[in-house]
Amino acid sequence: MVFTLSMAKKRRKHEEEKEEKEYKSPDFNEREFLEDELLTGKATIMAALISLPIGILIYMIATPMGQDSAWIGFVMGILGIGSLWLILPLVNVDVKKLKPKQWFGPISTYIFTFLAVWVLLVNPPFADHAGPQFIGIEADIGGESMMILGSNNTTNKVSLNEIHIDADSFVVIDATITDNDLMGSAALWKGNTPIPMVPAGPDTYTCDVGNITGTIVLTLEARDSSGNNSTYEIKVFVD
Repeated sequence: MVFTLSMAKKRRKHEEEKEEKEYKSPDFNEREFLEDELLTGKATIMAALISLPIGILIYMIATPMGQDSAWIGFVMGILGIGSLWLILPLVNVDVKKLKPKQWFGPISTYIFTFLAVWVLLVNPPFADHAGPQFIGIEADIGGESMMILGSNNTTNKVSLNEIHIDADSFVVIDATITDNDLMGSAALWKGNTPIPMVPAGPDTYTCDVGNITGTIVLTLEARDSSGNNSTYEIKVFVD
């Protein structure tokens, strides 16, 4: 029994050594490797070139959709990845030969190039899709200044966008408004009555609201040169 086991071990060891000697690494097909690399490289370059007109075309289609056009165009651009399968064959790229892992280069290149074009086009000086921002709002009520927006309030008469005043108080509103392009106009609505706000300094607008005798909502409205508008409501309570 001992002899048999010993012989079996030697035989198994001999067979393993024989298999190691007979093993040969697979042949490296240099031609096939170069063809795959050239195909991937060409597809990647063409994907970058394709994304340029697609970005411009989507910008032209999405821009008339208003303030939501930036997000709509972005989604359209990402969905445009599918167009690579249809367009690449038109520029002599055999997409059927592209392996799944080879698609990473063309797709990622398309996405980053499209995003670069898209971000450039949806921002000034080409476009402005963001409305103005109210940075600071201050109310002068009978000579008493109340900061409504922009810093810590210094009086208990102000709570968020609400102010409490005495009856028949004369109110003046000053607002600091900025925009990423050019401001157009600013106005204040006293209920349903619009009152123009006039420039009082860099990015600053002022408005004499007049006497307020009862509870009312004052609505600040700012519009930029591209037609985007923003509003801010101030609820006025008469104590």
